[in-house]
Amino acid sequence: MRWSRTYIDKNKKWKRLLQRIEAMELNLEDNPNIVFDHAAWLISTVTKTILIDYKYELKWDENLSKLLKNTLELNLWNYEAITESEKESIKKIINWLVTIVQSIWELRNKSWYISHWQDIFSEDSLPILSKTVLKATDIVVWFLLQVESELNSIKIKHRIFYIDNQDFNNWFDENNDNIIFWETVLIPSEVLFNTDIEAYKMELNSYLI
Repeated sequence: MRWSRTYIDKNKKWKRLLQRIEAMELNLEDNPNIVFDHAAWLISTVTKTILIDYKYELKWDENLSKLLKNTLELNLWNYEAITESEKESIKKIINWLVTIVQSIWELRNKSWYISHWQDIFSEDSLPILSKTVLKATDIVVWFLLQVESELNSIKIKHRIFYIDNQDFNNWFDENNDNIIFWETVLIPSEVLFNTDIEAYKMELNSYLI
């Protein structure tokens, strides 16, 4: 999953995903059914994390396709630069991705059901299926992370992370003096983030505009 790995290497917030990615890559040939389960987990976890960042109230009956669609629409439709004509193309891309995710979910459920009725000599799914799911998951996860990163609106996000905004933090620290408290040196951006998150958001949003 080269695309997703490249993004995660630059955005440590998502580093926990690497464990599942590695598990998928290790089981492509010997245990394809595990790949389907990890793929569903990855997409589910990424979508839920993004939605919760926006204070979206998750519903217990939302399936993987619904989570994906809600996540993409939440980010894309809040991006003011998108024109009406581009929206039609974006809808087609979303529907295409939803179809892919629905297929992954069906493979996952089918393999999970079958595995409970297998003996030690039963055959797993074909490796070609697990390889296809790996590639498809890489596209979906990368696209979700990229859209969330490039098109998110700081103003409407409920939850943000200090580590996600290193360029802004460095700029803010360069333009503000360190705070000296007794013999302890406090970093301006960290102080602002930890004491007044709304003021931090406002400064960050101004920096990004």
